[in-house]
Amino acid sequence: MIGEELPENKLDSIKGNLKKYKLDGTTLKVRQGLNARQEIDFSQIKASIMEDVFKKGNQSGTPVKVDKLSRPLPDISSELIALFPEIKSYSLSNTVINRLDSQSKDTLTLFNVEVSRVPSPASQVKIRSWLKSRLKVDSLRAIYSSN
Repeated sequence: MIGEELPENKLDSIKGNLKKYKLDGTTLKVRQGLNARQEIDFSQIKASIMEDVFKKGNQSGTPVKVDKLSRPLPDISSELIALFPEIKSYSLSNTVINRLDSQSKDTLTLFNVEVSRVPSPASQVKIRSWLKSRLKVDSLRAIYSSN
C-alpha cells in the first residue's frame, strides 16, 4: 500500500507464486497509489481491512455491523482539553469484540485514556455519555490509566 507502485508484470509474478506457497484459491488484492509523501490515515486503512474480512462472513454465523468499523472517527482533542483537563492522552478506535461465551462478535468504540488522576465514577459516566453522543455510537468502552 505504501511505497513505489509495482508494475503489472511484477504483480502477475507474485500472483503466480501463490500456488508455490500452497495458497491455491487465494485472491491477492494489491492496493497501490499511496507513497511516503502523502498523508496516510492508518485507522481508516485498518477499518477498511477489517471491513473486507468481515464482509466475507463471520465464522460463527452472527452478523457483525461492519459499517461501524469503517466509519472514520472525528478528532476530538480540542474538545477533550476544554471539557476534561485531567486527560493527558487518548486513543480512539472502532474494534471487534469476540464474545467467547456465546461465540458471537460485536463492534464497539474503544476509548483508551491516560489521565493525571482516575476520574470519579460520576465523572466517568459523564465522559462516557458525552463521547457516545459526540461520536454517535451505541457501544463504547473507556479504559483509564494514570501514572
